[in-house]
Amino acid sequence: MKKYLLVLLLSNLYADTIIIYSEESAEFYASGDGQSGCCSPGFFGSFNQSSLSTRHCQWWSQYSQCGVSAQYALWRFDLTDIPENSIIINANVLAQGGGNWIQSFMSISDDTGSISIDMASYLISGGDWSLYGQGVITSPVDEIIPHEIINSSYEGGQFCLMFRFYDGYITNYGVNAPRLVITYDLQNIMGDINDDGMISILDIVDLINSILNENLGYIEIADINFDNKIDIFDLIHLTELL
Repeated sequence: MKKYLLVLLLSNLYADTIIIYSEESAEFYASGDGQSGCCSPGFFGSFNQSSLSTRHCQWWSQYSQCGVSAQYALWRFDLTDIPENSIIINANVLAQGGGNWIQSFMSISDDTGSISIDMASYLISGGDWSLYGQGVITSPVDEIIPHEIINSSYEGGQFCLMFRFYDGYITNYGVNAPRLVITYDLQNIMGDINDDGMISILDIVDLINSILNENLGYIEIADINFDNKIDIFDLIHLTELL
């Protein structure tokens, strides 16, 4: 049997919640001649400004003129502050703003790296998940993130978000800036005696101390062979996991 098969997880020990604000934000807007220059964004601006504006494209084909050029707002969030060996219970996107939010659009993805044309273009195309329609998003936003998306984002370490409204803005400063509220359970690894998220020589030392000092009592996570006692056999199993 491979060693990793001996690593058993004790989950649902307790739940915790973390609030994560963005690492980077920007407006992604169209500029140039013709319908493409009106409705196909290709430029960034307003990085990390206190308010990010969005607009729905209005191309007047009968006049071959641009009434309003398209503009989107996007954010990326660093998820590496979520502890390792966590199980995500639920996650929500919270935000607020003003203006005209009809014909609203929201998309998310697990893309990594800094804000880029590729990242923004993927989000405009719908990303990994999206909402679009009349009045589907209202302020204040409190949208549940699908479990598969937040899990893949957690594994990759980053979550990306995009909004676009008919003619509205998102507050991007202070406690009301776009944020993720994530509730998670910490898993403990069987044999991780010192609870540092890994099995190492330090756990061997702690287990030896437990065996030599019977007054410490029974420690469930140190009972590697599940015989309801802490002894040399648990030490043997633990050394196999290193």
